[in-house]
Amino acid sequence: MKTWKHYTIAGILAIIALALAFTALSLTACDTGGKPEPVEQPKDQTATISNLFGKGLSVTVKGNSFTDEEWAGVPDKIKTAHQDMYAQITVPAIQSIIEEIYARGVTIVVEKTPSDYTKWKTTTDGKTLYLAYGELDNNLESTFYTTFQWMYEFEARTG
Repeated sequence: MKTWKHYTIAGILAIIALALAFTALSLTACDTGGKPEPVEQPKDQTATISNLFGKGLSVTVKGNSFTDEEWAGVPDKIKTAHQDMYAQITVPAIQSIIEEIYARGVTIVVEKTPSDYTKWKTTTDGKTLYLAYGELDNNLESTFYTTFQWMYEFEARTG
């Protein structure tokens, strides 16, 4: 003869079985066929910013080993910072110097993990600027204004 204890145990087992069944169904609904979801691989990125300062000048922005998601917005941030910095300069002689530097064909290389500088680095060719990825959300106008002096003088400096 079955007692209420048997029915209680059977009811608990039925609830556990239903819970396991729903869990199994929810896991198979998300199944990708045994294949892992694709992960975007980092790659070298390049963009050209044209008509800088409204003067027909351009700058090449390069990024080594960036995903498309990481790279999104990088060229726009650099362009905006350049335009804002240039607009704040009211001395025509300084504007001319900046235009002269960009007429050389400036390249800005953005690096995620720089090894020999913290924020930025200039080279002796007077047209290459290395910029730490983490600096993109800081005061870029100030960074560019500072680095122009060293680029103009063809000096390798770090900041």
